[in-house]
Amino acid sequence: MSYQGLVQKLQKLSSIALDTLFPRRCYGCGRYDTFLCIDCQRLIPQCSPVTTFFAHSPTKPAGLDSLTSALFFRTPIVSLLIHDFKFQGIVDLAPFLTRYLSQALERTPLTLPHIITPVPLHPRRLRDRGYNQSAILASGLVHTLNTPAPITSYQPLLKRVRHTPPQSKRHTRASRIIALRGAFDLIDPLKRLENTVIWLVDDVATTNTTLEECAHILKKAGAKEVHGLVIAH
Repeated sequence: MSYQGLVQKLQKLSSIALDTLFPRRCYGCGRYDTFLCIDCQRLIPQCSPVTTFFAHSPTKPAGLDSLTSALFFRTPIVSLLIHDFKFQGIVDLAPFLTRYLSQALERTPLTLPHIITPVPLHPRRLRDRGYNQSAILASGLVHTLNTPAPITSYQPLLKRVRHTPPQSKRHTRASRIIALRGAFDLIDPLKRLENTVIWLVDDVATTNTTLEECAHILKKAGAKEVHGLVIAH
C-alpha cells in the first residue's frame, strides 16, 4: 500500500472510531458535529503579514528564503488543535488547518512552486506515530492548489537519517542547530533540483532551525528558492 493510501485509510478509520466514541465538538464553543465551527474559525487571529523574507549574505549560507505562517501558536485554541492533530491522532483536523494555510497563501507575494515537500520524520517516530503530520498538510495543500487545474506537484524529497529528541525540549537556537546537523538528507542522493522553487511544509516553526537545515540540503541539490510554510509560529 502506498503512503498516500495508508494515510487515507488511517484517516477513515480514525474518523469512524472518533465519531462513534467521541462525537465531534467544536474546539471553540463546544457545538456538536464539527471540530471548528464557522463562528469560531472567524475568531482565530491570523498573521499579518503572513510572509517574512530572509536576506542571504557571504556570512550566512543560502538556506530558507522566507517563512509563511497562518496563525499564532500561542493562541490557546491553535496550540490545542495542532497538539491533537500531531500527537493524538486526530487527522481529521487536517482540512481545517490546511484551510488556514491556503487562506494565508492568498495574501502572500510568493510565486507558485514547482514542488511542495514535507519536513520528514525519522522512521522510528513515524512508526510510533503512524503518520507524518507535515506530509498530510503538504498533500492537502497540493490538492487545494491543483483544483481545478494542476499547478504543482507533491514530492517527498527528504529523509531523516538521524533520530533526535523533539526540538521543543531544546531551549536555545544554538542547541537546536547542533542537534540537527546531519539529521536530514535527500531520499534520492542523485536527484537534481536546478532552478526549482520549493515550498517546504511543517506544522510549527519556533526558531526555524528544522526548516533551515532542510532548506540547506535542498539548496545543495540545486533548488533556486526554498520557502517554509507552517500552520503557526
